[in-house]
Amino acid sequence: AADDERARKLREAEDRECTFKPDIGAATKKQGRGKDFYKSTVEWQKNQERKLLKKAEGERKTWEEETLVPWKMNPRSVEIVESRRGVSAQQRGVSVRSGSAATATTKQAGSQ
Repeated sequence: AADDERARKLREAEDRECTFKPDIGAATKKQGRGKDFYKSTVEWQKNQERKLLKKAEGERKTWEEETLVPWKMNPRSVEIVESRRGVSAQQRGVSVRSGSAATATTKQAGSQ
């Protein structure tokens, strides 16, 4: 029992005299004491996701500007696309141009 007591006191004295002082980086010190590794990792992941989404949005806008904006449909192209979708000019509230488009809509109206 006396040996155990002496060993305990010796360990306590060694613990008080411990000279190990870890070198803590500046970035770690900036985080503050309240954050732990898990929280900082989650925060980093969210930040990376935000950056990637912002980058993807920018690339999408650039792609649209380069490919879609210069391409504009004329009225006839709009009629063709909408006729394939099943939307007639009357449903759109647009007057039908004369010519083959007018004949096509007249035939559609007569068959219904």
